[in-house]
Amino acid sequence: MKRKKKFGTVYLIGGGPGDPGLLTLKGKEILSRADAVVYDALVSKRLLSFSPAQAEKIRAGKRGGRRKIFPQEDINKLLVTLAGKYKTVARLKGGDPFIFGRGGEEMLSLRHAGVPFKVIPGITAALGAAAYAGIPLTHREFVSQVVFATGHEARGKEPPAMDWRELASGRKTVVFYMGAKTFPAVIRKLRENGLPGETPVAVVENATAACQRVIEGKLNNIGERILRTGIASPSLVIVGEVVRLRKSGGRDVPGPLAGKTVVVTRARHQAGEMSRRLAERGARVIEFPVIQVEPPASWEAVDREIDRLKRYEWIFFSSVNGVERFFERFFEREKDLRDLSHLKIGAIGPATAEKLKTYHLKADFMPSDYVSEVFADTFLKGVPLTGKRILLIRAEGARIVLKERLEKRNAAVTELTVYRIRPPRADARDMICKLRAGGIDLVSFTSPSAVENFLRLVGKRTFRALKRKPLVASIGPVTSRAARRLGLRVSCQPKRYTIPDLVSAVQKTLAFGKMERAMP
Repeated sequence: MKRKKKFGTVYLIGGGPGDPGLLTLKGKEILSRADAVVYDALVSKRLLSFSPAQAEKIRAGKRGGRRKIFPQEDINKLLVTLAGKYKTVARLKGGDPFIFGRGGEEMLSLRHAGVPFKVIPGITAALGAAAYAGIPLTHREFVSQVVFATGHEARGKEPPAMDWRELASGRKTVVFYMGAKTFPAVIRKLRENGLPGETPVAVVENATAACQRVIEGKLNNIGERILRTGIASPSLVIVGEVVRLRKSGGRDVPGPLAGKTVVVTRARHQAGEMSRRLAERGARVIEFPVIQVEPPASWEAVDREIDRLKRYEWIFFSSVNGVERFFERFFEREKDLRDLSHLKIGAIGPATAEKLKTYHLKADFMPSDYVSEVFADTFLKGVPLTGKRILLIRAEGARIVLKERLEKRNAAVTELTVYRIRPPRADARDMICKLRAGGIDLVSFTSPSAVENFLRLVGKRTFRALKRKPLVASIGPVTSRAARRLGLRVSCQPKRYTIPDLVSAVQKTLAFGKMERAMP
């Protein structure tokens, strides 16, 4: 008797229209335990940071009229294949899977193959775009009906399901999902079927994203305005009297970084805070992770020192990653925080100290400046070190300045590598194209390894040959020195070496054209 093949579960997840904050809690929970993620091009890449680092990630969608990476039939087959390989497969789709998302086709394919599936709804683009543009889709003084339609069906065919006379009745709000190029045909059909030329229209580009644009007009002039303003896909069109209500809420106030494109090179799981802060200021953020945090080649040394923590008087953490990786292993070995009760704790900066607080630990020492030299010098002034045993938590290959200076004062220092920094297996072709097209205003770096890996991925010669080089932002002097050594000119560096201060420095540089002089 032939055994029935076992499959994992495929989750069709609506990722929302652009703002990563619109993902549902259920969607985030599924992503956090996914073994594989198949995602659309329009999905915010920040959502991928919710999935495990080791999860297989496959881009399967397209943007606008560009060539599709996978035909829909191949995506259907891919989901079945992955379900045969993994326990949890996340199919991450833009907007809602069942609103012009072809989720129905994927559902039927999975059902036919006998693959278990569940649907996690998302905020569809029409709802997100209207809300972020300040347009209520219904209002009891105007309309009580809403229709979602696709403008793509207007190209060369008129499907029976599209009742143009009803759509042009003016008794409802109509939202067209479409590329802006198809709208002339839609205008013509609406006008032919009696919708007045004075009917208000709003076109929303990049719905709910930081770079969302809204163009208002009337049915008889919106086509001209689309051409003049260069509105492009992804965009949708809202037609109806409710568009007038947008004016009552006042005009949009663009953020200070509106129209600017900033590249964030932090590891994907750490990029969220910086990306969010930049997006709140109106920047278009491109996450291009150039470092990947991995466990050490062996946990043997880490386990040995965790088991003999009682021999140490101090434990120093030099980074947020060090805190996270140390305690992951610490708790995996079924230890508890009372094993640290005799230790004093040092943190090299406020972000590291804040991460310690999430484990209910307070740093006993933190320097006024957040580099190893200052850490060592200020610590040495106030603490007698002869014979003191210090455990220094660090990355593989990190600078040894702190260890050397402590040992000069006769401290017994043990370095403990709890993670490694590696360049990710990344496809840099899109980034290279954007750089060559002059579409990047600034690239930010938060570590020397990020600078090195970025240039390795895009190519030093490629970067140096650019006619319009993007500005470079560095989080601190160590990173700035690494950037200059590799031939980059650092345009801004904050006085305090933290992410919030780096974002403020970027804003000052881009919004006002000022060039903050980097510290030596």
